[in-house]
Amino acid sequence: MPKTVLTWTWEEAFQKFGFNDGNQTQTWRVKAALQAAGYVCDDMSGWHNTVLVALSAEVAVWDQGLCDDVDDDAKLRASLPPEVVALLDRAFPAALVIEDE
Repeated sequence: MPKTVLTWTWEEAFQKFGFNDGNQTQTWRVKAALQAAGYVCDDMSGWHNTVLVALSAEVAVWDQGLCDDVDDDAKLRASLPPEVVALLDRAFPAALVIEDE
């Protein structure tokens, strides 16, 4: 069976066209890391990528309305709480490669 090699960043879990327009979605991995850290994640599925649209802990900490362009990694990162960015940077180093068989 051929291997599939995916190169991605966690920011794609927040982007409509992330993960090759949803064809290789890894949003579930990002959501699982956030949930393991105690966050509640709201996501939305559509014709493209499944995207994370809101995060909360004890109180709401982020929703898409806080970022004017989630497709711009720098703007997305700036809109998220620093502890969320640090958590996801640790869990998913830049250009993470996953090989599935």
